[in-house]
Amino acid sequence: MATSGSTFVIGSTLSNTGKLTANGGTIVVVNNEVGGSAVISGTGTVEFDAAATAGTTFASGSTGELILEDSAHYSGTVAGFGLNTRIDLPNFGATGAHTTSYTGGVLTLTNTAGQTVTIKISGTHTLASFHANDDGNFNGTDDGTLITDPPVSKGTQAGANLFAQQIASIFPSTVAGAHTPILAPAREANLLLFSVPHV
Repeated sequence: MATSGSTFVIGSTLSNTGKLTANGGTIVVVNNEVGGSAVISGTGTVEFDAAATAGTTFASGSTGELILEDSAHYSGTVAGFGLNTRIDLPNFGATGAHTTSYTGGVLTLTNTAGQTVTIKISGTHTLASFHANDDGNFNGTDDGTLITDPPVSKGTQAGANLFAQQIASIFPSTVAGAHTPILAPAREANLLLFSVPHV
């Protein structure tokens, strides 16, 4: 376990039969890793510098990071990914990097250099749950790519609120006991679905 402020480096090939836990600290696996699992809690970081199979889970409330230096050879499944968590792909060039699909729990990314990588990410996600950004770290050819889950923008929410007000003005409650329109924001499509009860 790597606790806050500590770094635990594993330099040899790791046959993992247990769990790697980064609870606020950093765990770096330099060579190939096989088996087991990893958990990222708090601000912890788990870094796999070579091929790895360990399923990695972001614990509830985590603001940590998973670093995959050899993302093309990471075969584990990532769980718990969401707001405030990050997946860094240092050797996947950021120029033109974008997500192309999320199907069957598999996220696919491509970039201008012609690289393609797939990462298994479990959970309730859509393609819009993933943004590919520049990680700001030059790898000798290009900066790497950082995957984040973008929050709903303030502009989108403000627009939704204004639309709700407009709908309410079109369908005022003029009958005693009548209900106001039922509004349900749709996060991904920037739309509002509404129903007006019959009176």
